[in-house]
Amino acid sequence: MWRRSPPAGDPGGGAPAIGRGAGLGRRGGARRARRPRLVRGDREQGAPVSRSRRCTTLRPGDRSAHSPPCGARRPTTDSVAGLRPWQLRRVERTPMSQTTAQHDQAERLDAIRRMAEGFQSRIAAHDRDASFPRENFDELRAAGLLGLTIPEEDGGHGLWWGDRYREYYELLETLAQVDSATAQLLQVHCHATGFIFRHATSAQREGVLRDIAANGRLVASVGSETNPRSTRSGDYVAELTPVGDDWRLTCNKFFASMAPAADYLLLWVAVPGEQSYPERTVTVLVPRDAAEVELIDQWDVMGMRPTVSWSVRIHDHPVSADAVFGAPGAWVRDDPRTFTLGFAANH
Repeated sequence: MWRRSPPAGDPGGGAPAIGRGAGLGRRGGARRARRPRLVRGDREQGAPVSRSRRCTTLRPGDRSAHSPPCGARRPTTDSVAGLRPWQLRRVERTPMSQTTAQHDQAERLDAIRRMAEGFQSRIAAHDRDASFPRENFDELRAAGLLGLTIPEEDGGHGLWWGDRYREYYELLETLAQVDSATAQLLQVHCHATGFIFRHATSAQREGVLRDIAANGRLVASVGSETNPRSTRSGDYVAELTPVGDDWRLTCNKFFASMAPAADYLLLWVAVPGEQSYPERTVTVLVPRDAAEVELIDQWDVMGMRPTVSWSVRIHDHPVSADAVFGAPGAWVRDDPRTFTLGFAANH
């Protein structure tokens, strides 16, 4: 038998519910209206919230045991006094910046998808010739995607820092699905720029880094000292030699992806000292076309051929103090990105 439940049985005050046995108990008697459950955050205000809305949404940085349920009422700006900490965060953190970030990420992803057909049409030729995909990087530069890890105040996107790791990895993953070699090369460049910009002094920012950011210069991160013709892992020995207030550098590096196409080489070397090599490590920015730089093509491999991971030999290159980025050991001691997915992707 179908019966209409009485309006009193509709706690929400909406249209009366129609259903089999609506408003009836198990034995056919009148069903008692169930009192809506209240969730924490609304008990003081007495605002009932449906059980189905009891959930908590955590964003990076919002890992609090006192985070509110997503059904809790958002306090108004004229009633800030007396609010709990999580309520204050909800007031101060407007959705405008989040919406903008999501919009920017959507635009970045769309840019990669628009390039996909052209990238894929060139994969076979670059793989056959073991050649750098220069056209791809011309398009990435035109789309502004060479500044992904450059801070926003320096003209970049500010990814791979703070709470913006996921966006960076999502872009690399999307690009890798299109062209894995180009994605790896972009990651190498972003690894280098992400480090030097976060560890640069004000003077360095106003100097060479401004050129890198404004003109989309390519930077290769060069660290490996494992000889491709050897069966044992390499020992890191590259070290700066002090000359007055400056330095000289002589070293051999291998697997330097992007090196022949880069504008700058970011070399991971050490300063003299008694500590372990990682604790003495700094980075040195060297123009790829410097007279003391020799590039050696030993890259004849089965896969990832377009990464052009040549060897680099540097002999007695003068290094000024403003070409050294980061304090000794800063990468392993102070930088939160040392053992993130970016490190795993690069090694």
